[in-house]
Amino acid sequence: MKLTKLQIATIIIFVIYFIWEVTVQLWARAIEGPVIRVDLILIFPVLLLMIILVVIQRIRKNKD
Repeated sequence: MKLTKLQIATIIIFVIYFIWEVTVQLWARAIEGPVIRVDLILIFPVLLLMIILVVIQRIRKNKD
């Protein structure tokens, strides 16, 4: 199975998100009090959109 550009981009975005999340978790350990994650308002919609696009792409490819 050959990966499309969209699938590769989704994988890259998830790897970057994973690295970001680990970094933020390490940073949050040093913070006292509640940590408000405003960055997730931007990150989650992008991740969700990429997943939806890949699923749609796979469904269309399987129909052909």
